[in-house]
Amino acid sequence: MLRCVLKKSLLLSLLFLAVFGSALHAQTITSVSPSQASPAVNIVQVTITGANLQNVTDASFSFPGSGISVSGTLAAQDGSRVVTNFNVCGAVPGAYNFTIGTSTASFTVTQSGPVINDTTPRDGAPGTTFQIAILGCALQNVSSIFAQTTGVSLNNISSNRTQVTATMTMDPSTPPGQFFILVANDIGTSNGILFDAIGGSGPQPAISSLSSVSAPAGTTFTLQLNGSSLGNASSVNFSPAVIFPSITQDSAGQITAVVTIPGSTTPGNYVVTVTTPAGTSNGLIFTVTAGGGGGNGGNCDNSGCH
Repeated sequence: MLRCVLKKSLLLSLLFLAVFGSALHAQTITSVSPSQASPAVNIVQVTITGANLQNVTDASFSFPGSGISVSGTLAAQDGSRVVTNFNVCGAVPGAYNFTIGTSTASFTVTQSGPVINDTTPRDGAPGTTFQIAILGCALQNVSSIFAQTTGVSLNNISSNRTQVTATMTMDPSTPPGQFFILVANDIGTSNGILFDAIGGSGPQPAISSLSSVSAPAGTTFTLQLNGSSLGNASSVNFSPAVIFPSITQDSAGQITAVVTIPGSTTPGNYVVTVTTPAGTSNGLIFTVTAGGGGGNGGNCDNSGCH
């Protein structure tokens, strides 16, 4: 009789653990911050809080049909938080649900005008016709490309969310030197990216990273630009052109510049490029945030200036 009672108690304990134990260790989401982003941001760092999230990886996220990709997921050992990167550059605007364990959360991609950050090639010779690719974010339905010079036409335009292609014809009368290229779709007109007629001497400059990727309006700070073929740089450019850095040191692999962001600067994304005698580099996104006040920008790291 006692053996039967003990056996029954053991079975009930095992059943209790099976039913309630899994619930105690279920992955749950309590918040997502930020919960939305514009494709113009390119990559947004997202923090997810909850419980039992220590085993979450890139593969834990799924956004079917959204165009969102996930990378660099890091989970806290106590399972309370996950920090990850959502690449929304090529994302389709809308609200998307994702599930971790049995818990579901939402992330929204907002509407954005086009943003461009590079061209291939970056220069061309007057009197030639060639294919050009313009790279960036939110480039869907681009119907017009503008070259801010004379003697240049762009036809046979085709676009998707991250690239515009066209046939570029440079008349022999096109003046040598640099000019801006912009694109427009049904939402708006992009920033400008520099293109070089004829081009310069030596390899084209390229930038791979910035020591800071954001700072508040009304601050002054030192910015380092890393890359290749950066020697003899004549300027560090912000587009739209409301910020004018002063170069203090340059070498083939790095430029140091002092950047002053006027307090009246509109918060948002700006494209940073470098100009050398060989031409203008690719562009990287720098974000100006609201209201830092006057004076020095303080400490700058990979997350920005504080």
